[in-house]
Amino acid sequence: MKKYLLVFFVLGVFFRFWIANLVPQPFVFDQTEYHNFALQMLDKGLVSWQSRLYGYPLFLSLIYKLFGEGNFPAVFAVQSIVDTLTGLIIYLIARKIFKNQIIAIISCLLYLFNPFTSVFTILTLSEVWGIFIVAVIGYLLILILSSRPSPDK
Repeated sequence: MKKYLLVFFVLGVFFRFWIANLVPQPFVFDQTEYHNFALQMLDKGLVSWQSRLYGYPLFLSLIYKLFGEGNFPAVFAVQSIVDTLTGLIIYLIARKIFKNQIIAIISCLLYLFNPFTSVFTILTLSEVWGIFIVAVIGYLLILILSSRPSPDK
């Protein structure tokens, strides 16, 4: 099964790259604010920005530091990997909840190959990370609740 998950992961990343080339998006509005906030962080450290939280611009500044300032293809590649990891977390959640391998695989595939969340990977917005964090929190919550002993009757 691990071999299939690796294949799904690779196909999911390629699907996101395909979507990126199919429907290119303009760089406007919130994307510009996140980009400028990240540039400010690179220049001055943790600066204050009244309309944005630190999380996503901090991620952008890290990518810019590693791969070059304003390197959007690197941002999109990392976000494609993170979004594909979300699909694998959904697989783990479905396997834990339904205790059925087929349902878990279908759940994973539905997430990996849907165009609605996949298109967010080519935007410089925080949605990909928000979905990923919610999925991780959901999985951790399921693990915690399933490891608790059942109450005595």
